[in-house]
Formats: sequence, structure tokens, C-alpha cells
Amino acid sequence: MRDIKFRGKSFEGKWVYGDLTNDLKGSTEYWKQTTKRIHWHNGKARCNTPVIPASVGEYTGLKDIEGTDIFEGDILEDGEYTDTVEWSYSSWRITPCEDYLDSFAHKAIVIGNMYDNPEYMDGAE
Repeated sequence: MRDIKFRGKSFEGKWVYGDLTNDLKGSTEYWKQTTKRIHWHNGKARCNTPVIPASVGEYTGLKDIEGTDIFEGDILEDGEYTDTVEWSYSSWRITPCEDYLDSFAHKAIVIGNMYDNPEYMDGAE
């Protein structure tokens, strides 16, 4: 069974990893600004970090050729193609070619993600 985990970029610009939670609407003025948080443990205490909703990505359960976890929104390269990971048609795929991620991941490397490295998005083949 694969690990179910998420990542999201905090409003301070740091990536956090853990469980995805949604804020209750109208709970406080502070939380009204965001609708998603990542719940994680920092070794001392449990933390709930507000994250930019568009940055949230789920772990695919796969690793690249170097053993790096692959998340939704990651950009992979295999020497020939540069593609982005997304959930499409009930499976993890790489776009724009629409191949299944599980047939590509073992020979590719994560070179960035669509949030931190938009320059790779223009060059995707």
C-alpha cells in the first residue's frame, strides 16, 4: 500500500509535507485567508501550516530514478522529454504526452515543480 501524503507551499515560501486538512469557513479572521493546511509533526509538536491552495500536490506513490518521491505538479525529465505530473483520467499521468506515470518514473528524474520552476513549463514537449 502506498503512503498517502501531501505537500504544499506555505505563505512564507517553505514546502511542508504531511496530511491535507481544510479550514472551517469563518473560524477566525486569520484562517479566512486560506482554505488548506498541511498537518505535520516537527519532532516536538504537531503543526498545522496554512498553504497556498494551488500549490497542494499529492504523493503519487512512485519515486524517480534517484529515489526522490514524486508529487503531483513535479516536473520530470528523462533525457528526451520534460513532462509534468498530474492526475488525469483516474490515473497519474505525465503531460503533455499523456503517458502513464508508472511507465515513465523509473527512468526519469525530478528536476523541479511547476510552482518553483515555471520556466520548465514553457519547454515541455
